[in-house]
Amino acid sequence: MLLPHLTDPEVLEQLLARAGTAPVHKLGQNFLVCDEPIEAIVSTLTDTVPLVTELGSGAGALTQALLVNNYAVRAIEKDQRLIELLKGHLPKKLRSNLTLVPGDLRDLSWEHDEPWQLVGNIPYNLSGLIIRRLTQLVHPPTQAILMVQQEVGENMTAQAPQMTLLSVIMQLWGEAHLLLTIPADCYLPKPKVQSALVLLVPHEKQLPRAEREQIIGLAKRFFGHRRKQIGGIMKNQLHIEPDLIAATLAETGLEGTARPQELTVEDWKSLAEKLP
Repeated sequence: MLLPHLTDPEVLEQLLARAGTAPVHKLGQNFLVCDEPIEAIVSTLTDTVPLVTELGSGAGALTQALLVNNYAVRAIEKDQRLIELLKGHLPKKLRSNLTLVPGDLRDLSWEHDEPWQLVGNIPYNLSGLIIRRLTQLVHPPTQAILMVQQEVGENMTAQAPQMTLLSVIMQLWGEAHLLLTIPADCYLPKPKVQSALVLLVPHEKQLPRAEREQIIGLAKRFFGHRRKQIGGIMKNQLHIEPDLIAATLAETGLEGTARPQELTVEDWKSLAEKLP
């Protein structure tokens, strides 16, 4: 049986019409109609870790590629019509390696008991929630490869002196690498912005979650005033005593004139050790 070429817009539209459905804007459904991002995901995955959770199977273009490449896929999909569509066009041989999990990815477990990987063409409106949940998992994946809005991808991979709160979160958890920029034309329907394919790999030895969250909480207070200098933020927004500010800056080696985006993740660790 020939597999449907799901990145062909005509084939995709025919399948969706046959299933009596269409992309739903409120669910953030933008289906891939380019092969390059899928090929990049498959080539980046570790073939010795066969268990993969897919966040949002959609019409199944990525799901199908994962199955063809012998991954055991646990696909979480909220839209029941797409679940039925996927069941209908996948050969029985491939379906045996697929577990379709109906429901909201916000409410369901992503984890496996054995080493696993995470992939997803994730809705723009859920990217922040998904990234935060990823960094809080007790048993994180060996790696995550996600398609996100380009601006989010750039924020995740930013370095000093252009750090963001999101890059602080990511660097405390692991490494983030921008793999590919995905044009808006690669989606049906076409979004207003470009996307990015991002690889996320957790540190082998992470700080305890509670310690990471403490640092993130501190950084968040500063990034709420990112145009201001950190010395002024400590004085005027955080209301820290001048003696403590002076001692903190001296002990961390930071300049009071620095702005939050100029601090490295190591700087944030140092600040969290000194400030209440």
